[in-house]
Amino acid sequence: MPSIAPIREWVRRKGIAKNNIRSAWEEAKKIRRKDRPKKADIESRAIRSAAWVIAINMKEKGRDPNPFLKLAVEMTLKKLSTLD
Repeated sequence: MPSIAPIREWVRRKGIAKNNIRSAWEEAKKIRRKDRPKKADIESRAIRSAAWVIAINMKEKGRDPNPFLKLAVEMTLKKLSTLD
């Protein structure tokens, strides 16, 4: 299973959990102020939840390979052929 931390950071940067955060905050507003969770806690939970779903999905379905080494070799060979 992939690590959650980088996925959580990616979810935060992309704003994937914004709708969940907004709806959770609207629900929290209905609670008495002193019993209401902090907005940062709600945001953290929503981001963690979205990251967890993505990580589980990656674990079950896998990820597409990233042929970075093949690309590097092709670029190097191309550069060497132009030097001749």
